[in-house]
Amino acid sequence: MCQVEEEYHEQLERVDAPGVSKKCAKCKEELAAVVIRAGDAYCRSCFRDSFIHKFRAMLGKTRVIFPGEKVLLAVSGGPSSCSMLSQVQEGVSQNAHKKLRFSPGIVYIDEGGAHGQSKEMRLKTTSELCEMFRSTGFPFYILPLEQ
Repeated sequence: MCQVEEEYHEQLERVDAPGVSKKCAKCKEELAAVVIRAGDAYCRSCFRDSFIHKFRAMLGKTRVIFPGEKVLLAVSGGPSSCSMLSQVQEGVSQNAHKKLRFSPGIVYIDEGGAHGQSKEMRLKTTSELCEMFRSTGFPFYILPLEQ
């Protein structure tokens, strides 16, 4: 247990964090662009492939979504939910390797009123998201939190 009065006279061992100058752990050819966990360095291409595989494997392993089901995706407009939307859009496309076999829809709940955003700012955000949602081709619903 650490004590406030305790003194340490030993030299601490220096451990170098994995750098981006390493080679990719998967292809071992390209320089790493992303380091995940402690030492798993991937180039952009291998990271993308790994990310897509893990996303689809998670959907398949859980067996929560069955073929033909309608699934409502909650999208906040942030990077995580937009990434999820992009993965689903790519997964249900005709040229996907292992096509996702569910029917996605999108819901966005506008919480701007609760956060004190102006009406203009809320309209701007909603219109930007509306354009993005239209480009997916999925049905979408935009609702204010007040409803």
